[in-house]
Amino acid sequence: SLSGVRGRKSNFVYGSTKSAFTQYLAGLRQELASRKITVNVLVIGYINTKINAGLELNKNLMMEPDYVAKKIVNVGNSFVHVPNFKWKAIYLILKNLPESLVAKLP
Repeated sequence: SLSGVRGRKSNFVYGSTKSAFTQYLAGLRQELASRKITVNVLVIGYINTKINAGLELNKNLMMEPDYVAKKIVNVGNSFVHVPNFKWKAIYLILKNLPESLVAKLP
């Protein structure tokens, strides 16, 4: 999830666990590389599933489960992968925003 990309006041505990897990997976990737095992992190946004039913989410950002499954299967060797161009844009913006602007986010 994007929550682990930058610390935000609205979800800093949740986001910190996501970030810590990504760092754990980075180390695991290095550990397993000699055995030809690839570890990937997928930063996936909203998926049109029952868990999101009834939530007020931006429908333009929703991805279908089949689309996400295909992206997971074909992820390749990149460590962090964002499967949708809209989410990739949001990810890159959030990742590269100056801290002073991130602090103004909810």
